[in-house]
Amino acid sequence: MQPIEHRSLDSGQELRKFSARSEIFLATKVWTDHLAYPEVLRAAHGSLKRLGVDQIDLYLVHWPRARMPVAETMRAMDELVEAGQIGRAGVSNFSVEQFVQAQSASSVKLFTNQVPFAIGGSDREMLAIPKSASPERQRENLGVLDFELSAEEMVELGRT
Repeated sequence: MQPIEHRSLDSGQELRKFSARSEIFLATKVWTDHLAYPEVLRAAHGSLKRLGVDQIDLYLVHWPRARMPVAETMRAMDELVEAGQIGRAGVSNFSVEQFVQAQSASSVKLFTNQVPFAIGGSDREMLAIPKSASPERQRENLGVLDFELSAEEMVELGRT
């Protein structure tokens, strides 16, 4: 599968460069201003039409919204999965507590919580390891741990 920068997809034009839809994994997000039930559906249908596809592989709630009951948002996400218009539902920028609430309100298992991650600053003690079902990719993912940053490199990373 080929990654495509989602910000470059204002229309399905970029997608048509591929010979088969199966060559790509298409992910997009519903913005925080559109989390009411009918707005989630309207936004998803607009993305499907704009991209010229029958299904979005992964549809993410971009940010949680305090004033919007997550159950309403997740009801729309569930309906989109059940209708086959999205393959997987997920969230982005949710705290652990918010993720648990969203999962509890959903009838489908959430695929991911896309969280911000930076190497420098307070995240120095954190480590992200991508998940893969492929043993070859798992070995590659673990292979990235075979290095050590010097003190100077850590100082430089802390400046960014």
